[in-house]
Amino acid sequence: MVVLVTRPSPMGEELVQFIQAHGHTAYHYPLIEFSQGRDLMELSQRITQMREEDMIFVVSKTAIDYLASFFKNNPLSWPPSIFYYAIGRNTAQAWQKINPFKIRYPLNQETSEGLLALANLQFINKKTALILRGNGGRELLGDRLKKRGAQIIYCECYQRHPVHYDGAQKSIQWQRLKVDTVVVTSEEMLHRIYALVPEEARFAWLIKSRLIVVSARLANIATHLGWHHIQIAENASNESLLHTVLSI
Repeated sequence: MVVLVTRPSPMGEELVQFIQAHGHTAYHYPLIEFSQGRDLMELSQRITQMREEDMIFVVSKTAIDYLASFFKNNPLSWPPSIFYYAIGRNTAQAWQKINPFKIRYPLNQETSEGLLALANLQFINKKTALILRGNGGRELLGDRLKKRGAQIIYCECYQRHPVHYDGAQKSIQWQRLKVDTVVVTSEEMLHRIYALVPEEARFAWLIKSRLIVVSARLANIATHLGWHHIQIAENASNESLLHTVLSI
């Protein structure tokens, strides 16, 4: 098995190291990269304006990484009277290192859909929801919370930027490396690699490769794009992705 890991640094390099440590060949070619978001300067003020039983959501561990770095010398003060929600266990654990209060997260489905299914989020009329995230991304969480009566405020903690490659050159290189398994952790990256590889190589090699994704939603999108051999990891953590690789 030869694995192409497309997730950004530093988690992409870490996953490659995990896979190589178990005797498989893996290469890291990130399709996006991150930089500091535009709203971090205003985050402390936004938090102080929140009222009792308002909510703060973190939808990726990357958001925690950037806000923890930004506020390293002047830590944020997290109010004890509001509710905290994370997209999944790893994000919650990272957040817990800088936030002493209880952080709720979905136990089974670590997605926006899983988060929205939590019992505490069914009746939130007139509450404020502050969502810490990157630029762009899915709007599902904010849209659904708004329909339930919440006021939505977004805070851009980091920005995504595409990594540009010569698609024809890379597809030849990846085929010469005998890549037969591709790891993709977001819809954006799935569409990027599909568009990056020229049509002939796309149908002759890319969609015939084994694809590892992190949700049933991504698997459905990949199926519509033409993939047939799709494995779904339990969540987006490197441990879960490694387990999926080793189970093949």
